[in-house]
Amino acid sequence: METQLIAPVDLNAFLCYNTDILGYLFEIADKPEKADKYQKKFEDFRKTFEKIFYNETEGAWYDYNTRTEKHNLDVFPSIAVPLFTGCYNRLDESKSVRLFKKLGEAKFFDFPGGIPTSINNLTGQQWDFPNGWSPLNHMVIEGLRKSTDPIMQDKAYEIASRWLMGNYKVYKKSKAMFEKYNVIGDIPEPGHGGEYKVQTGFGWSNGVVLDIMSMYYDRIHIPTDSADAKKLGVVVPALTLINLYYQLI
Repeated sequence: METQLIAPVDLNAFLCYNTDILGYLFEIADKPEKADKYQKKFEDFRKTFEKIFYNETEGAWYDYNTRTEKHNLDVFPSIAVPLFTGCYNRLDESKSVRLFKKLGEAKFFDFPGGIPTSINNLTGQQWDFPNGWSPLNHMVIEGLRKSTDPIMQDKAYEIASRWLMGNYKVYKKSKAMFEKYNVIGDIPEPGHGGEYKVQTGFGWSNGVVLDIMSMYYDRIHIPTDSADAKKLGVVVPALTLINLYYQLI
């Protein structure tokens, strides 16, 4: 374990994004000098980020080991966080397409309940397979949705639909929202593993499903072959689901 020697791609993508957000906030606050200052910080951060974390051979961003001065080439969904934060040259769509293919080759899109945090099923830890977490699924969805590539946009909608339906089915069964979910089964379950019992609530799970329903309100629905659809009619549109979720939170 060399956690203190690892520069994580997702954390640095967040820091990069924060400089962009600060520049925007100073702009709308009518403070042009500070807005320009943070916009320059964002551009500089983005260029440095590319140099350190992007692996041209592999076609993706990876965690960087400061001792070995090499990338950790294990594939995790967190390598897609730069797509969410915009910490890359968005005019160069080839980078996002190559990363998308990399995640597909690693089978992260193959699970009925959403995207697992890793493919490692040997640890029994909550941050590994088969658990999927709302924030990471949301960032992958948004990163793909923001692309100009229609295949990536379609995949974003597909993942969003799977995640929403999984959350909804678990809620219908348990009357609770959970911090994490098991993504591998056709019948979704709450997540498990780690050092404590899975928690209910749950702020980020509620926030993500509401954002998904708001984003895809005109498209997303309960499939007609589900028990809920047969009970409630042919289709339950997202606006109806939004009302249901607001009642439960």
